[in-house]
Amino acid sequence: SSLCELDWSGNHLFNEDINNFAKYFFNGTKLKYLQIDRIFNSQQADDLYNLLYQLSDKGLLAISFGGSSETNFSGNLKSLLRSIELLMNLHILRLDGQKITELDTVALVDYLKVQRTLNDVSFDDTSINDQQRFFDFYRDVCNLDIDAVGRPFKDLNRLFGSDLSMVINPS
Repeated sequence: SSLCELDWSGNHLFNEDINNFAKYFFNGTKLKYLQIDRIFNSQQADDLYNLLYQLSDKGLLAISFGGSSETNFSGNLKSLLRSIELLMNLHILRLDGQKITELDTVALVDYLKVQRTLNDVSFDDTSINDQQRFFDFYRDVCNLDIDAVGRPFKDLNRLFGSDLSMVINPS
């Protein structure tokens, strides 16, 4: 099969269907990019692990796990990262909309520190509510050996206002 990219975003994927889904879309393909936005949440972490386990030796280069207010790993990002760790040689990681918390950022930065192949990441639409912690998180990410960090449009607007009028002067 010549399938290189698959966008299954928003389509439910139930535990009993994961094996058949993986056989149909992953076996014999050269899949390089998988977009599975708005499907999994922390209650389905085992299902996600099972799905990504079946992809672990397929050479996937990029994945998007975009979340929403209903489907996210907010407060439990470690379980999502446990699944992502199965994917070796990942170059692009999108976690927009996962409602990442201040505590989640610690686990995320720790994960990113040991990844040698990631060169493009994005984390917009977090749940970080403190401007200084937001800056600290992005400073930590930008200090890593990652070439491109997505601009957090939604977070910038939410935390600082569309015209940056809500920026707090730390002095």
